[in-house]
Amino acid sequence: MALLLTSLIFYFPANLYPMMFTTNFGDRQGSTIMDGVILLWKMDANPIALVILTASIILPLTKMLILAHLLSGALYIDINYYPDKVDKLPVDNRQSLHNYPLFHHH
Repeated sequence: MALLLTSLIFYFPANLYPMMFTTNFGDRQGSTIMDGVILLWKMDANPIALVILTASIILPLTKMLILAHLLSGALYIDINYYPDKVDKLPVDNRQSLHNYPLFHHH
C-alpha cells in the first residue's frame, strides 16, 4: 500500500510540472511530458510520440490502477474471510474498516 500511495503522490507532479526548459531570445519556457508528446505528434513523429505517451503516462497509470484493484481485493478477502483478524483490532478501527468503500464488493 505504501508504494501505491507514493506512486500516486509522485505521478501527478511528474506529469504536471515542466520537465524541460528552453530559452529562445530571452523567453524561457517549460515543457511537460504531454507538451513533448503533442509537439512530436505535430512534427509527424507519431511512433516516437506514442512510445513516450505509453511509457510515461499510460503504463504507470495502468500499473497504479491494477495495484489499487489488487489491493482492494486483498483487503476485501482479508476482512471477509479472516474475521478473527478484524476482531483483534480496536473497536474504532473495525468500524472504520467496514465503512470503507473498498469493502463494499458484491
